[in-house]
Amino acid sequence: MNEDEKVVLDYLFQTHSIYTGKKRNCVVAMVGVCASGKTTVARALAEKLNLHYVSADEVRVILRTRNPKANYEHVRTIIDEFVFNRLCYSEGSVIDSDFGNSGKRLLLEAMIADGTRCPVFFIRTTCDMDVMVGRAIDNIPDLFFVNAGTIYQGDNKGAVVKIREMIRQLPKHYSWSGGRWTLLPTKGIFATIDTSDDATPMIQHACARIVFRLTTGQSVPEDCVGGFPQ
Repeated sequence: MNEDEKVVLDYLFQTHSIYTGKKRNCVVAMVGVCASGKTTVARALAEKLNLHYVSADEVRVILRTRNPKANYEHVRTIIDEFVFNRLCYSEGSVIDSDFGNSGKRLLLEAMIADGTRCPVFFIRTTCDMDVMVGRAIDNIPDLFFVNAGTIYQGDNKGAVVKIREMIRQLPKHYSWSGGRWTLLPTKGIFATIDTSDDATPMIQHACARIVFRLTTGQSVPEDCVGGFPQ
């Protein structure tokens, strides 16, 4: 880890380590393409479950601010260091990054299991494709996309970069068949949240299942609608 990366890690500790209320010793990691509602759901889960929220894009933005030619190779290392450190204090985190790659999921689980026994919950976000593209065009792009490199010279560079990133991620998450996009089967997903419409009920349901798992050690099927703490 170079000096810039150490500075970013210190920044995370200084700004993300204030923790009040009930502690939940777990890690929630997100799975989903750009504009699928991943960040919105991640923030909601962090708030409802009283977990730290840490964003891979935030880390990249800080690195790029310090060094425009920054290498993002160790972004995962920075986040892992933060998450593992907080777990030592029984403080969980939500990682806002795409764990669509099975290798990334296995590495995260192995890292957590190596030093703690806390569970890792992978939450996948999905959305109607037209809605995702519309969001990327209409919404104000995050800083990571606004200042990213592109040869496009139009007004909305951030949206162009975000759509480019969404296209890059699509093959890991969806297949095109029968005139429609279909989610690929993915092992280890705890809950799938569709953000095409109001996702609040699905978020609340996922939180209730996580709390039940942490409280009792028992799992609840995703399609269960009752019989456990809400």
